Amino acid sequence: MEKSPETHEIELAEDIKVDSASEMETIFLSIYNDKTIEWKCIYSSVNMRVYLNGNISSCIKVEGDIENTPQSTFDFFYDLEKRKEWDEMCDSIFVIKQLTIYDRIIYYRMKSAWPSASRDAVLFTHASKMPDGCLINVSKSIEWREPVGNQSSVRMDVKIAGQIFIPLSKHKCRIIQIGNMDLKGWVPQNLINAIATHKIPQSFTKAQELIKQIKHSYLSKILDKPLVEAKEIEFRQVNDRLIAIEGVLRVLVEKESHKGFVRRIEEISSFLVVGYLGWVAFRSFRKYVLY
Repeated sequence: MEKSPETHEIELAEDIKVDSASEMETIFLSIYNDKTIEWKCIYSSVNMRVYLNGNISSCIKVEGDIENTPQSTFDFFYDLEKRKEWDEMCDSIFVIKQLTIYDRIIYYRMKSAWPSASRDAVLFTHASKMPDGCLINVSKSIEWREPVGNQSSVRMDVKIAGQIFIPLSKHKCRIIQIGNMDLKGWVPQNLINAIATHKIPQSFTKAQELIKQIKHSYLSKILDKPLVEAKEIEFRQVNDRLIAIEGVLRVLVEKESHKGFVRRIEEISSFLVVGYLGWVAFRSFRKYVLY
């Protein structure tokens, strides 16, 4: 799979180290495309699987099918406000700084689990659309000088984490999530095993059920934002025209006293408004949104 052609450099203060979006995609895709990696399956169900990287002990892969489009699925996972609804390990998450439409710096903190302390991270994230139609969201730890989050948490190092959304059919996609991180400090192995075989599957299964319930869309609110905004402007313009047409017809009706003419005008008015609205809605949205 090739890298996205739309990646770019992000400029921040000199004391903040941020890898370019292109470099992050390269790291993520190198793991995703590496056929020599021996992935050991540690959990399997009908619609999902969890693997450990045989070459990198701290690297986990989650793979599962979602009954929705890649665009709707991507938007769901990208929405930080929804994170606590499905992520069993998330204690806090928020945007520190929005850099572009596709790039942001976020804070994430995991819940503590006795006897280990909670872990947190400051991440640079980038989202893009691949040439083959797949969608990708990648992130990596960065150094952040300003105090943020819970100071008692251990700052983990997310070497690379990402999700790729692959179309399978008109209403179905596959998500592959890869995370390679150093939790830092002491973490008992049985706790790591519990996260990999219980918490991650529980979280993913909950996400699958929630995504089933949302509208199917062929447009991503993030990756297709310029196009979505253009369609919204077009819809508002159409609505303004309909209001103007309705106003003109009302004036004509008010000026005529003949009952037959009034009824005829009302019939024409209803026909024009409904017909014009239906035609425009069909023309504008048939290619993009499914109900």
